[in-house]
Amino acid sequence: MKRAAAGMPDAPPTAPRGLQVLRPITAREAIALQAARRDAVFIAGGTALQLGWNEGIPSVLIAVDALHEAQGVRLAGQTLRIGTAVRLEALRHDALVREHAPLLAQACGEIGAFGVRNLATLGGNIAWRMGDTLPALLAAEALAELADGRCLPLAGLLKAGTLPLLVAVHWPLHPLAFSFFEKLSHRASFSPSRLTVAGLQGPGPLCLAAGAAGLPARRLLHCETLLQRDADASDSALSDAALADLAGDATRARLLQRVLRGHLAARPLAESAR
Repeated sequence: MKRAAAGMPDAPPTAPRGLQVLRPITAREAIALQAARRDAVFIAGGTALQLGWNEGIPSVLIAVDALHEAQGVRLAGQTLRIGTAVRLEALRHDALVREHAPLLAQACGEIGAFGVRNLATLGGNIAWRMGDTLPALLAAEALAELADGRCLPLAGLLKAGTLPLLVAVHWPLHPLAFSFFEKLSHRASFSPSRLTVAGLQGPGPLCLAAGAAGLPARRLLHCETLLQRDADASDSALSDAALADLAGDATRARLLQRVLRGHLAARPLAESAR
């Protein structure tokens, strides 16, 4: 998926005359349209895309919210398959998501207000690269399903550059020993995230991820390595690892160190309570 996606009316009032909205019903059709019109942009709800309206409105939009392959939530073998066209508010209340991916349901509840969540889609939140669902998805080591049916690690696709069209994500199903999700904002009312952090530990080692407004989501590999080697690592060592993971952003690194220290201190209590 291109930088796209999450929720808007077909033709906003400020749209220039001649704006085209193309409406494929299959992923194959959507890809063919984009190949024929290189200036076209994928869109579902449009809430993320509208943030760039001041930089210019695309002349051709390819609406992907009705793609057959991108609908619904269902169990699929050892994963929970979640269509990228599913609205965030629907995900927040979905029984399967709440049972098998509660961290994702929690993340959806932290995004904007009801009106935004009722338009925005999971695919758009991912394609924006700074969406609050991404730390949860990356910590869970979610897979991304492409239009051709292949399932690849979402983390790898995000690193690779321009995202292809995604039709679903697959949340692995396994017992959880520990998990947390925390979003830090400037104030209690809606504001862009200063830092969003998620952690998840299943049968394997602890996985951590973070993102924020202006900070594309990423796995916290230095923090993971440190904590796997020394679960009681010093504050200074954890701060250094956080700084490395956040590309030298000292302010966010301090926030990350405090968030991780607080949640990791509660980890034994969470595990003993299970």
